[in-house]
Amino acid sequence: NDLKLYVYPLLDQKTDRLFTVDSLEVAPGLRKLYGYLVQRGCITPLDNHHAEYLKIFSRDVLARIKRGDASWETMVPPGVATVIKEKHFFEYQPPEIDLAAEALDGIAKDRGDVNGLPSRSGV
Repeated sequence: NDLKLYVYPLLDQKTDRLFTVDSLEVAPGLRKLYGYLVQRGCITPLDNHHAEYLKIFSRDVLARIKRGDASWETMVPPGVATVIKEKHFFEYQPPEIDLAAEALDGIAKDRGDVNGLPSRSGV
């Protein structure tokens, strides 16, 4: 059988303990089977991970997308964020734009106003 499991490490958020193929605590009745599968290469650890990514969980990213919290975009590669936004995946909704506020900002910038106040050069 050519079945292989490639296992990415897991960082426990509460304890900061890193779980890998080698450090996983397996139930006593399964230890021999687990050891056999690891030794045979059926369970293979992925050791080329980025430590900073271990604190990112897909369920957190999805919850942020659904809440409209834009911080999710820093948790995925830029190309993934683009596709999610373009295709409205995971119930993504673009932020509501206050068109009146944007229009007023545009008028203020055109007049040289700063923060809605006339500039001193025009006085």
